Amino acid sequence: MNKYFIVLLFSTNLFLAQDFPTEEFLAKQRFVESSDSQDAVSSCGAIGVAQFLPSTWSWIIEIGLIKANSDISNREHQIEAQRAYMTYLYSRTWIIKKDALEASISAYNCGRGRVLKLMRIHGVLWKQYLPKETKNYLKKLGYGK
Repeated sequence: MNKYFIVLLFSTNLFLAQDFPTEEFLAKQRFVESSDSQDAVSSCGAIGVAQFLPSTWSWIIEIGLIKANSDISNREHQIEAQRAYMTYLYSRTWIIKKDALEASISAYNCGRGRVLKLMRIHGVLWKQYLPKETKNYLKKLGYGK
């Protein structure tokens, strides 16, 4: 690989990081998560249009991604939190950097710890070991096979 190709790859990753998540992606994600309904509650207890678990909501307040008075039952607060959390996930250091986008989306669905563990154990094959629900989630959002 020549040095110009490496620079191009690096520059492309920077460009993607600045443009993700787009409002179009976030709207599609909300539709996949909840059919864009603030009244949605999942079987595991995730709440609202962006389907946050109360424990995740508390954590993103704790680390300062959203304001301390943000209300999980408020649609606008959910959308603000979704944008902040997806940006946070995408900006994290992933073991397999070329998979940062799919890793971020997968982490939103099944947890960052799980995704990192799969990357450590299975390397570039990590996506094959995602839970079925997360594989389907990626497909619905236009990622994965």
